[in-house]
Amino acid sequence: MKKIVFAGDRLFMKFPELGYFQERAAEAGGRVVAVHTADDEAFIREVRDASAIAVIARKLTAEIIGSLERCELILTFSVGYDCVDRAAASEKGIPVCNTPAYCSDEVANHAMTLILALARKIPLTIPVTRAAGWDYAFTRPIYNFQAKSFGIIGLGKIGRRIVPKARGFGMKPMAYDPYVEDDIFAMLEVERKYELSDLLREADYLTIHAPLTPETFHMIDEQASSTMKAHTVLVNTARGSIVDQAALVH
Repeated sequence: MKKIVFAGDRLFMKFPELGYFQERAAEAGGRVVAVHTADDEAFIREVRDASAIAVIARKLTAEIIGSLERCELILTFSVGYDCVDRAAASEKGIPVCNTPAYCSDEVANHAMTLILALARKIPLTIPVTRAAGWDYAFTRPIYNFQAKSFGIIGLGKIGRRIVPKARGFGMKPMAYDPYVEDDIFAMLEVERKYELSDLLREADYLTIHAPLTPETFHMIDEQASSTMKAHTVLVNTARGSIVDQAALVH
């Protein structure tokens, strides 16, 4: 039976019971093996003879991939695939695939929720109201959403899902994505920004829905942060490293 390794703390958090996968694997002549170790040497011993590896966030380094003797597939149970050294996998002839349609609408909902919470200063007011306070002057200014600019970095599946949600609050959606054709922007009625700096300069609210790649690593750096309006609300439900957090704090 082919050995299929499941690994990654987040995978086991999402799927504490692997019964469904074990049944599907058995139907296809395979068996699921859960590997919990964070130690790479121990992990290599467990996966060396694996026919497939399924992960969420668990780093598959060049050393790990180089040790694989019969692997036919690496799968990330996530939209992001930055945890896999894809160059090493390509060199070994191992296909790497992600789960591109996973929770697109839910991520868009969550991003919108965070934007609304920050814009309306909810995190600031909750402790005060819990203490029976009712003076909201410290939250000013709070802006109306009407006609505000809603910036989207990455107009893929998630970015497209958030467009009608922003428009429902009266905001004007605009986006930056150099890999999406003009007709998609036109179909969604989203204003296209061909330069990231133009989007950053105009956006009152900014949400990130891009994959983490060498191109997007620290995309929001000190220069980008200084380009944004002082009151801009920034939400990142993509990978954390797209934002240089030290530069943003500065």
